[in-house]
Amino acid sequence: MPTAVPTHVQRLVANELAAALTAYSWPGDIPDISAAFRRVPDYSVEDLGTLKVSVVPGPVQIRTATRSDDMFDVSVGIVLAKLLSSEADIADLEDLNMAIIDAIRSEKITLQNLPSGADWSTIELPVPYDRESLTERNVFLSQLEITFQVPVEKTP
Repeated sequence: MPTAVPTHVQRLVANELAAALTAYSWPGDIPDISAAFRRVPDYSVEDLGTLKVSVVPGPVQIRTATRSDDMFDVSVGIVLAKLLSSEADIADLEDLNMAIIDAIRSEKITLQNLPSGADWSTIELPVPYDRESLTERNVFLSQLEITFQVPVEKTP
C-alpha cells in the first residue's frame, strides 16, 4: 500500500541504496564496499587508490497509478571508480558490477525504508567502463543505472 514519502524521493532512494550496498556481505572474493550518496562523483586521481562507490540520484518520472496514488520511477546511478594497479583490477571491478546487478535482481539487496510496494524495475549498465578514463588516467570508471518504482499517495 503506498504511503506518503517523508522526504525528497530521489534522496531517499539513493541514501537507502547506498546503505544497502554498504551493509551487504558480498560473496566470494569481493571485499566489503562503502557506498556513499553523492550528487557528483568528482574524485581526484589521488583519491582513487581505494575503490569509491557513489550512489547518484538521477531523473524521476511521475505517472498516475490509481485515483489516489502516483508511481514515481526514480533512477539512480551507481558509480565505481578506482585507480588501476593491474589488469586484474579491471576484471575484479567488472565482477563487482555484475555482483551488484545480481544482488539487486535476486532481491538479496533490498531498500528497507521505501513505501510498501516499491521495487526495482530496470537495471542498465550503459557505461561498463569509461575508455577515456581508462586510457588517459588509468582509472576504471563505470556506471550502473537502476530505476525503482515507488508508489506515493497523492497529496490533497
